[in-house]
Amino acid sequence: MAKRTQQHLVKKLIDIGYDAPRYRGGHLSFLVGVRASAETVDWTDLVEAMSKIDYNNFNGHVVATLLAFMVDGGQLVMVEFGREYSPVLYLHPSGSFIDDIHLGSSRSKAIVAYFDRMFRDAGVAPDECQWENDHQRLRLWWD
Repeated sequence: MAKRTQQHLVKKLIDIGYDAPRYRGGHLSFLVGVRASAETVDWTDLVEAMSKIDYNNFNGHVVATLLAFMVDGGQLVMVEFGREYSPVLYLHPSGSFIDDIHLGSSRSKAIVAYFDRMFRDAGVAPDECQWENDHQRLRLWWD
């Protein structure tokens, strides 16, 4: 029974954080992280819960579709999703992807440019897109 409850914890946390009526207003700051693998229940729950969120320029269905594409391509090892007042996404690229994307310029600039362009081309441009060197992750934030 405990395992079954845990299986949908990601979905419940996102539901609580994003103003589900039964939770009286949601939370302005939270983060849920999952291993990026199409084979895990947590990943499936994250994509499903994210797909339902539409917040200014953040279209959860489009973002979830992009993430699924990146996970299938082996570009990501972990994804964190939540709110920093507005939607925030932290992407942890795989080591092989980081090695492939380094095209002579600074590695962090190349990673930011790649992901920023991908989200912009899909019509869900983040307001902020920056590499966090200390955590080796990309932060995308929509206002």
